Amino acid sequence: MKLRDLPFGEWQSYFFWSVPEGNLKDITVSEDLTGYQTYQVRGLIPAPICTPTVSSIDAALIPNTEDGYLYFLAIPEGEGAHEFAKTLEEHNANKRKYGYE
Repeated sequence: MKLRDLPFGEWQSYFFWSVPEGNLKDITVSEDLTGYQTYQVRGLIPAPICTPTVSSIDAALIPNTEDGYLYFLAIPEGEGAHEFAKTLEEHNANKRKYGYE
């Protein structure tokens, strides 16, 4: 929502990936972005998330499951760190731990 307040020439330098304080399910967005608030609205968002790279497509077609990690989430304020889990139970515990639920 902050991006729309910036002049177009500054969009390229805007940093999108900061995690707001508090639980993500409680973040209020403007009405036109409600479909993208996936912690409040079930299902897929109303538009593509991004354009995947060839390596992303390859990873989806032939995933490396050798270590058994099937789930991950970004750690808020983790400077790009992620938490990985092998089971849905572990993943749900991680979501609670980091305020996703």
